[in-house]
Amino acid sequence: MLKETIAKNIVNLRKSAGLTQAQLADSLNYSDKAVSKWERGDSLPDVVVLKEIADVFEVPVDYLLKEDHSEFIEQNILFEKNKRRNHLIISMLAVSVVWFLCTFIFVAFSYAELEVMDNPWIVLIYAIPLSAIAFLVFSILYKQKLGILISVSLIMWGLVLAVFLTWFTEYPLLFLICVPGQLLIYLGSQIKKSEKSDS
Repeated sequence: MLKETIAKNIVNLRKSAGLTQAQLADSLNYSDKAVSKWERGDSLPDVVVLKEIADVFEVPVDYLLKEDHSEFIEQNILFEKNKRRNHLIISMLAVSVVWFLCTFIFVAFSYAELEVMDNPWIVLIYAIPLSAIAFLVFSILYKQKLGILISVSLIMWGLVLAVFLTWFTEYPLLFLICVPGQLLIYLGSQIKKSEKSDS
């Protein structure tokens, strides 16, 4: 019974990883005949090899020994949720740092007796694209497609707004640039998705 369970689990893990028996054998420094025997249930890998197989597929050794994987799946789902949550918190911390610095500059220039800039509040407008850049960096790092799409859009709209309020307040048509820009951003994200699914 244990042989059959291990055999079934090795086959399922290998197929879900898209590996052939020969590829799995190479990664374990065994022959494909040995892997074939394990998968047929003709022989059992020893404890060391079981650990190596578990490491290849990034599962605990227990996974190979059990038929019911519901507990492992639940733990994996919880782990992924926590990971996504932590990624979002780290990204928002970076955005908060940008807003903190821009607010500090705004307050400092508002109360300073030196007239360094006419409109210190403009710093808060520049915080929009700057914080979007910070969010973009972490979205790329964590491979969050929606975060990348939103960040790039905010950078574009925020920069146009900042440029408009700083130098070109008499040219509201400047915002029309963002319409085809937004379309390009969206279409670009769709091309990447289709390329990924084709492979």
